Amino acid sequence: MINSQYHYLLTTLDIETFDLEDFKYNGVNLTAFRIIDNEDAFVRHQLLDMLGHGVLNNSRSLVIKAQDAMMFDAVNLLARGLQGLAGNGTIDTYPLSCDRVQSWKDGSSLFNYINAIKGRGLTGHMMLTDGKRTQFKLDVLALYEKGLLKVGEYNSTTGISLNFSEIADGTVRDKNITLRITTIDERESKRRDGKPFLKITTIDV
Repeated sequence: MINSQYHYLLTTLDIETFDLEDFKYNGVNLTAFRIIDNEDAFVRHQLLDMLGHGVLNNSRSLVIKAQDAMMFDAVNLLARGLQGLAGNGTIDTYPLSCDRVQSWKDGSSLFNYINAIKGRGLTGHMMLTDGKRTQFKLDVLALYEKGLLKVGEYNSTTGISLNFSEIADGTVRDKNITLRITTIDERESKRRDGKPFLKITTIDV
């Protein structure tokens, strides 16, 4: 199953942390996503700082797992939100019980401060709308004999842009096979009495 007849689409966001030596030289089609752009100047600066303090698990390269980078950005957002909240007065804290329906009186204000933050992080542009991340970007990577190379981008606003035919050094990838898979989701079928009874998903290769 490791040859040009197979195409793997990996949903992990940190494919560069995996060993892909067994896949590189067999012509296998392997596509993956990356949320951490190691070529970005801001990201490289942050990772070099982590490397200098011995924070990164891999002491020889600027590679960090996606969940660690997301935690880094989340703590940064929380810290900046608390800083903004503290700038408008004293933050009152008191114990909250897990057994009662009780909320922190400054919770909604902190939520609004965090939503208002816009900036850079290890996972790219950080912007929240109603607590959900928006306007983010993912790099699309493909595996070649030279390793993983960027072949496109996915933007949550503008969609996906791909260029599999040519890579950075002008090499044309013409021997691999690209499979297009169409999924048709039939929401529901109805009996004669009008009540739904079956949901069907059809995949055509």
